[in-house]
Amino acid sequence: MNEYNLRFAQYWKIVWTIVIVPLIILPFIYVMVQFPDMPDWLVFAIICVLLACIIVLVLWMVKRISPKIKLTVTGDELRVEFLDNGFLFPDDFVLQWEQITNFWDDEYDGAYFMSFQTEIKPYKFHLSAVTNNDDDVIIYAEALQNITQRINTFNRHTGKRITAKTIYESVWAKVFAVIAVVLLICAPLINLFTGSEHRFPWWQYAFVVLIAIPLVYKVYDKNRRK
Repeated sequence: MNEYNLRFAQYWKIVWTIVIVPLIILPFIYVMVQFPDMPDWLVFAIICVLLACIIVLVLWMVKRISPKIKLTVTGDELRVEFLDNGFLFPDDFVLQWEQITNFWDDEYDGAYFMSFQTEIKPYKFHLSAVTNNDDDVIIYAEALQNITQRINTFNRHTGKRITAKTIYESVWAKVFAVIAVVLLICAPLINLFTGSEHRFPWWQYAFVVLIAIPLVYKVYDKNRRK
C-alpha cells in the first residue's frame, strides 16, 4: 500500500467557473451605459478594476474546486480521500481497477497530470502535483509510475483492458479538427473571391486561427504518435 498527496480536479467545473464568473461584469456594464457622459478615464478605471476582480475571483475559485487529496494505491484499488473541505467536492471514493475504463497521462503548459475515466462517480477526474515544487512533482511522478505499473499488470492478467486514449484521440476531437482545417482554408478564400456583402472581418478569422491551430496540432501530434 502506497499513499500520495496530490491535487484533484474535474475540468468541467473549471470551465464553468471561467465562463460564469465573468458574467458578474454585466450588471456593472448596464449601470455604466446609463451614464453616457461618464469621463473616459473613469470608464477605463472601472473596467480595469472589474477585470482585476474577475481574474482574482477566477483564480480563487479554481483553487477552491481543485482540492488536495490523499491517494492510496493498493493491489486491488485506488482510494481517494479529500483533505480540503468544499461543497463542490465529491465524497471520498474507492475505485477497483476493473472500474477504470481509460487512463492516460499528459502535459499542458509545463504542468503534468493523469486522467481517469471510470464506470462509477465521479466518472472523469484528473490528478496532478499539489504544487510545482520539486518535492511535490517527485511525489506525483512516483504515484504515476505506481499506477501505470499496476494498470499494466491488470491488463496482462485479466480479460478486460484499461485503455490509454487521450481526449485528442477521440472521434469528436478529430471531427472538430477537420472542421477547423476546413474553416482555416475556406475563410480566406471566401473573403478573396466573394463580394463585400459576404465578407467577414479579418479579426474574426484571426480569432478562429488562434483557437483552431493549437487544437489541430494537438490532435495531429497525439494521433501521429500512435
